[in-house]
Amino acid sequence: MDLLTKLIRLHGVSSRENKVREVIKKEMKPLVDKIRIDNLGNLICTKGRGRKTRRIMLAAHMDEIGLIIKRFDKKGYVYFSPIGGIDPVSMIDQEVHIPTKREPVRGVVTTKEMNAGDDVTEVPTTQDLFIDTGLTLKELKKYNIRVGLPVEFAGCPSGLSHDVIFGKALDDRIGCYILIELARKIKKKKYPFTIEFVFTVQEEVGLYGAETATFDISPDFAVAVDVVDANDSYQEPSRKIGDGPAIVIKDDELLSDPRINHSLEAAAKQAKVNLQRAVIDIGTTDATRILSSRTGVPASVLSVFVRNIHTTHSVARMSDVKQAILVLDQFLRNPPHIKRHDVLL
Repeated sequence: MDLLTKLIRLHGVSSRENKVREVIKKEMKPLVDKIRIDNLGNLICTKGRGRKTRRIMLAAHMDEIGLIIKRFDKKGYVYFSPIGGIDPVSMIDQEVHIPTKREPVRGVVTTKEMNAGDDVTEVPTTQDLFIDTGLTLKELKKYNIRVGLPVEFAGCPSGLSHDVIFGKALDDRIGCYILIELARKIKKKKYPFTIEFVFTVQEEVGLYGAETATFDISPDFAVAVDVVDANDSYQEPSRKIGDGPAIVIKDDELLSDPRINHSLEAAAKQAKVNLQRAVIDIGTTDATRILSSRTGVPASVLSVFVRNIHTTHSVARMSDVKQAILVLDQFLRNPPHIKRHDVLL
């Protein structure tokens, strides 16, 4: 099984990223000089001399969207609260797993109408949805299923086919994969600065891991590596899969640093990669919390476009992923000359 397929098949709902972290840690250990896990669970992998040199932070988040049990009714139906931003429509008829000490309890997200075989006449809200495990309330208690347990989306059969990567959790196992393969590519290279590969936790619920890791590391500047919605199903697309990675100029909360963007674009040109430019109105990334850490850390986002984001059937192109690695490799050869306390005029 290839590494990216392995990563997207792992389950790692926000605050429960341990399985993902262990796989990444094993991959990164021979590629860097130092590895540590902070109090929140971020995996910080250091290549270089440490705190006495300039520090460049490259971040990708390990967590994925999911659900958490909120209550039960008398019939044993399980009601839930979303972890991360999930469209209710995308959850309908999805298989989910509730982890237990033994094998997980399986269920399906449904509505009262669908359960009874009636027509669905209105678009359901999250409050209309519940999980049917086929078990009674008494049986659920026997398996120690209780309020506060996480619920994982099973996802569709996933993997690589004809340059296409499909499955759940492309957000942001793609970013994690890019950083691992970048570290592998530059393993023998020496730099006059330190690179901090940071695999963050709890991005989907508030960018918390990036905030604490940045405060700890205090980098000179940073690039978040993440995925962004493609819009190439529309007649006039501006964000296309298969047309190269992209820098995010603006999202719902971030205006990225123009100096970093300029260096990323120069790197893409040198690597002969088409680099798209994205301005989006919904969503944000770890770069938002990185930017506002301490007295401010210049930050930008290198992204790969994904269709059907935050669903169990996301779609991306492997060529975009590989080109993002090339851009970052070239970027590290000639990064922007940004030091802490520099002022952008």
